Amino acid sequence: MTASTTNIATETGQEKSLVFPREEYAARMARTRAAMAEQGLDTLVVMGPEDLYYLTGYRSMGFFAWQALIVRADGTPVMFSRDLERRIYLNNSWAEEYLAYDDHQDPVTTFVGLLHDLGAQTGRIGIPSSGLSISANDVARLARELPGATWHDTTTLLPGLRLVKSELEIAKIRQAAEFTRIGMHAAVEACVVGNTENDVAAACLDAMIRAGSEDPSLGPLVGAGFRAPFGHAAWERTRLGDGDLIFIECGGAMNRYHAGAMRTVALGRMDDTRRRLEAASRDGLNAGLAALKPGATSGEVDAAARAAVDKHGLGEYFNHRSGYSIGLGFRTWIEGMSLRPHDDTVITEGMVVHVVPALSDDVTMMAISETALVTAAGAEPLVNLEKQVWVR
Repeated sequence: MTASTTNIATETGQEKSLVFPREEYAARMARTRAAMAEQGLDTLVVMGPEDLYYLTGYRSMGFFAWQALIVRADGTPVMFSRDLERRIYLNNSWAEEYLAYDDHQDPVTTFVGLLHDLGAQTGRIGIPSSGLSISANDVARLARELPGATWHDTTTLLPGLRLVKSELEIAKIRQAAEFTRIGMHAAVEACVVGNTENDVAAACLDAMIRAGSEDPSLGPLVGAGFRAPFGHAAWERTRLGDGDLIFIECGGAMNRYHAGAMRTVALGRMDDTRRRLEAASRDGLNAGLAALKPGATSGEVDAAARAAVDKHGLGEYFNHRSGYSIGLGFRTWIEGMSLRPHDDTVITEGMVVHVVPALSDDVTMMAISETALVTAAGAEPLVNLEKQVWVR
């Protein structure tokens, strides 16, 4: 396996743990500043952990606290976060301007003072107006305390830039896909009558982590028996019984880049209804992958997957979107684009999409999914698990 970071010595001799070469970050910053210019922004405030990582390389599980990167039309961006985060930021990031607040200080008030110190308290400022990184109350306070600024919602600015992956990012996702494949096979092997959902999750995580994966930002999700149709259930000690279905969703992580997969395991039997659902989910996946090509819209890909399921007369079991963009994540691996009815997002080469035609009712879940890279020739599957329900 290739090294996950690049150590670059600074003038002081201290090494930085950069995930990508500095040229990659420079290109990302250039695209960001071009987007700022298009929107007439003087200053951009970046807050989400995924966006901070994308622009600087900063990766920390301390994203529950108030933090923001100040990006202006030129110059080095300035990071504002807790004093506790200083060391990890200066080690992870190519940028070195860091201003800290202490835990007894109010971060919003301190941040307002910082903008004044930087001369960035006026003009047109872009800031996310929603999301887990900032509250509506914080947005209102900033507007009150900086009356000379004009605020512009940039919630989708960086997530939009992140949709198309570079070759270096794609390499990370390919490695994550290998972890996913290893983890799913281990999870399936643990699906034995008498074991619990915890055994399945533990086998999956153990195999992925030993192969090199970091802590994934989602799952694994494991639901057995009556919990199989829940979809987003974490493991809860339910014991696996004869005839049960077990729903599993897992994904490995390489430098916070992910690749996901869903599968269903059947213990002991597959009746006609289950076989029909298996075939419909597989056909929906194949149709979605065939439609996932540059120039198509996300709505057209969704429609293709639904039409394939409808041919089996099972459209009522398909009660959610048929996929989403996947990749960089700390709190989830789901990115900003959805495959859903009538969505007009244009599919572009370099996108990575998790196609998920999972079919469920109150007692059943059949799920065969795939993470795929959009290439000039169409969708390239990355995880490449067997497109089937495993019967054990």
